[in-house]
Amino acid sequence: MNEPMDISTCWQVGDWVLNGEQNTISRASHEITLSPRLTDVLLFMASRAGHVVSRDELVTHVWHRAIVTDQAVNQSIFELRKALRDGRSRNEAPTYINTVSKRGYVLVADVKVLDEESVEKSEKKSMESVVRASEESNLNSHLWTPMLDWIDGIWRHTKSYEDKQ
Repeated sequence: MNEPMDISTCWQVGDWVLNGEQNTISRASHEITLSPRLTDVLLFMASRAGHVVSRDELVTHVWHRAIVTDQAVNQSIFELRKALRDGRSRNEAPTYINTVSKRGYVLVADVKVLDEESVEKSEKKSMESVVRASEESNLNSHLWTPMLDWIDGIWRHTKSYEDKQ
């Protein structure tokens, strides 16, 4: 029952692609590197999506029965929620990880295993988003450069006037 997790499998978790080998989650042009422990927690929960996962199960399968406090598990779930941008305010229901009082946690997002072709499509789509964002950034920098030059000129003129006084 304590079989090792297959980190070579990529998962679609809601809007995110989880890559266990690289310890990353990504969507659009945004990629976040997770600690290996957080990756293992998310992989374990993804493999049991829609089902309640107790703290004891997490300790057994992720921490491999090491002595771990409830606070360590809670902190890992907190960090995963933060990375996944799950429930940004107190009024929002979680879209990824839900707490089930006195029982554990359940991954409530849509989850599916990605085949190699799906991973390649996702990476291509992500790369296209990065290129698009880069092009937009370059466009914006061209708009700001003349304004910054103008402000710099005014500052230099004011500075030289103050030096003369």
